[in-house]
Formats: sequence, structure tokens, C-alpha cells
Amino acid sequence: MRKDLIIRKTAAVLIAVTLVLSKNTFVFAAEDTISEDAVNEETAVNESGTEEIITKKPAAEEPVTGESDTEEPAAEEPAEDEQAVEEPASGEPVAEEPVSEQSSDEVPATKESADAESVSEEMASVTESSVDEKATEDFKEERSSARIKSGGESIPVGAKISLKDEFGIDSDYKNVKYTVTEGKNCAEINGSTLVAKKAGEVSVKVTYKYDGEKGEDETGFTIYSVGFKKKTVIWNDKSEYDATTNLKTDTVEGTPVWSSSAPTVATIDPNTGKVTVLAGGNTVISATYSYGEKERVCKFKFVVKLPGLKVSSKLIKFGGVFSTKLVNIEKDTPVSWYLDANETRATFVDQEKGKIRVIGVAPEGSPVLLHAKVGTEELTASITTTEPYLGGLPKSYEEEGTAIIKRKKSRQFSVKGIAKGTTVEWSSSDDETVSVSSKGLVKAKQYGSATITAAVEGYGNLTVEVDVPEPETE
Repeated sequence: MRKDLIIRKTAAVLIAVTLVLSKNTFVFAAEDTISEDAVNEETAVNESGTEEIITKKPAAEEPVTGESDTEEPAAEEPAEDEQAVEEPASGEPVAEEPVSEQSSDEVPATKESADAESVSEEMASVTESSVDEKATEDFKEERSSARIKSGGESIPVGAKISLKDEFGIDSDYKNVKYTVTEGKNCAEINGSTLVAKKAGEVSVKVTYKYDGEKGEDETGFTIYSVGFKKKTVIWNDKSEYDATTNLKTDTVEGTPVWSSSAPTVATIDPNTGKVTVLAGGNTVISATYSYGEKERVCKFKFVVKLPGLKVSSKLIKFGGVFSTKLVNIEKDTPVSWYLDANETRATFVDQEKGKIRVIGVAPEGSPVLLHAKVGTEELTASITTTEPYLGGLPKSYEEEGTAIIKRKKSRQFSVKGIAKGTTVEWSSSDDETVSVSSKGLVKAKQYGSATITAAVEGYGNLTVEVDVPEPETE
């Protein structure tokens, strides 16, 4: 900044020098006048053949009398500090006078040249002073406009701005003081740092002493609020969500750039803040505000809890009752339950609650489908069942496919893979040889064989061949 001031003062001096030089030009003009007088001198030859110098002088204007056709030359008043030249008689040659030689560097002083020199000096003095003052004022104005980098800048609440950088204050400035002149409840100054506290308009003034002169500058800021009303937003469907509705209502201005941490759960338009829900889960929505070369990021958690069916297990025992629970739905949301039209393996126990009993085999490749329409959402649960089989069989069944029981021995048979409460009826093809109780207790009474049958409700019969072997003889 000092260099600019020095340059401007130098320019002022140069202008003054130029004006002084113009004074010399005026003196040179005086020399040209003398030269013109010299030009009016002519060389003539007198009667004796000797050359004479004749000085031509302008004739004075006189009224015409008509007495003579020849005008007499007018007498010339001798100039100050010059000798008068005698006027020769009419017709007589002019006597030659010695011409004094003057140095080419000496210019006779005249009244006009003295006045010109005085005026030039005065003009140089006035011009130099005016230019110097103008340069100083221009410098102050340019210095102020160049230093204040971000007048009218918008900054978010919580931002911290260096007023030294903002006003361009360096070590050459003394007695620097910053003051909030407008919007004192919106910002405060800590040392040379402006802290934005509340949305609103703020004006800041700086006073200082620079190069021995006092000065002041002022700039303004628009503080806008950033942040969200809720730290967590729960969204229960796949409809579009507008993240800008979660911004604080006292926001003055400021357009953030939006982003989502889990785009597989939800994506967001970086410019508009419109959220598209893709799946259930959690993501973090961020709004990034930029002010100058700095950024401020605000975040909130976006939890997608889509309506669903909560079940303990999708694999149930044959003949069992399947029940589920709806989750992530608002109260009084209409819900309707139904099975596929051709489904015969299950019946509703309580249709309002979506409770069914599976009375047929539903393997993994062909499950029973239970549907729930929740509002505009369609939910489906796939149910598979275990297949009933006989349990409690001896090892010989696995090896030979026949249950061997020694005479007078008993063994407890059972039906596995069925739900509690499923009806099973036991029977024997030959009760005298092998009997079976209603609970599946099998007794070998005599040598021979019999077929034990377990009739499972809704499924069918499970059978096993029981052999009571005779003892081997040696």
C-alpha cells in the first residue's frame, strides 16, 4: 500500500517538473521574438560600395493627409534598458552601429517572462498540491475497496470470519478497532474474529491509523441459519421425502449441496434435497453450505422403516399355526389379509390378524404365501413346513428298512415334524403279534410281523414294518 502512495506522489512531482519545463518554453519564445528583429535587418550597399546593415522597423500608423505620397517611418519608443536608435533623415543612409554580441545562453529578462515564470511557479505549486491530495484520496478509496473482500457476504450461523482478512488489515495499521454497528444480537467480535450467532443482517466497522492518518471502513454480512429441526427423521414408506422441510424455519438464505451416506437405502438430489427411498435401513443426510473458501456441514439421520411383517420363523411344523405382526405402520392404517385363490394347504384361523393354520406340506420350493395389503403397500410372507415322519425307530430300520423288536419287548414310536395338537391315530395290522397304543407304544407279543400305521391329520399315513424274530438255534 505504501508503494502505491509513493508512486502517486512521484507522479505528482513529475507533473510539476513538466510545468516548470513549460516555463523554459516561454523563454525560448522570447528568443524567437528577438530573432524576428534580427530578420528585419537587411544588408545594403552604400554609394561607396561598402555594405551597411539597415534595420527595418514597422511604421507607425498616421492619418493620411494627402500632402506627401511617402510615409515617414514612425518613431519607436526605446524599450526599457535599451538605447534609442536615431531616426535618419529622409533619404539618408543609416549609419552602421556596432552590434553587441550576446551569449546564446543568456536571454534578456522581460516583464512578460518574469510574469510567466511567476505564474508557472504558482501553477506548479497548486497542481502538485492538488495532484498529491487527489492521489491520496484515490489511494484511500482504492485501498478500502481492495481490502474489503466480501462486502455483503452471506455466512451461516456458527461461522467464524477473520476481520483482518476481510478488511485487509496488516501490521502497517495501528490502533485497529472492530465494532458491530448493526445486528449486535446476531454476531459478536472476539479479538479480530467475527462469530455469527443468529440469522440476520450485520454491519461491522473498523477504525485504524495508517501512515499517521486516521481512517475507517465498513462492510456488511448476511447471516443465515443452518441446521435441522430434527436430528432423526423416520420415514415409513417409499414416497418422496423433502429434506428441506427439516431445515430450521429461521433460515434467511443459503443453498446447500445435499448428499446421502447410504444411496442403497435412499438417494437425494444434490440441488433440491428431494429424497427417493429405495429400501429399509439408515442413512445420513448431509447439507453442505459454502461461504468464501470455507464450508459448514449439517447432518441428520434418516431412518427408513418400511412397513413389514415380523415373524419368528418362516419354517413351521406341519399342521402348525402361523402368525405375524405388522411393523412400521401408522395407527389406523387399513390392512387386509388374503391367501392365493388356489391355496388349499392353509386356512385362516383369524383373518383380521393374519393368523393361518398350515394343513398341507409346504416345501421350500412351494411355500404357502400369506399376503397383506397395507395402505398402498403389498406385503407377503412365504411359509414352509416340515414334513411328518416316524421317530423312535430302532437302528435296524435304518440298516434294513424293518423295525426289529424282540418278543416281549416294547418301543415308543412317534410322529416328528408336526405341530402340537395335530391328531395322530395309531394302528397295527396284527394286534396279537405286535400291538400299538393310542400314543404309539409298540409291543412285540409273539414271533412274526405286523405293520404299524400312524394316520396324521391333514397329511396321511406313515407306516413301518415291525418284525419279531424267532431266536436262532444252534
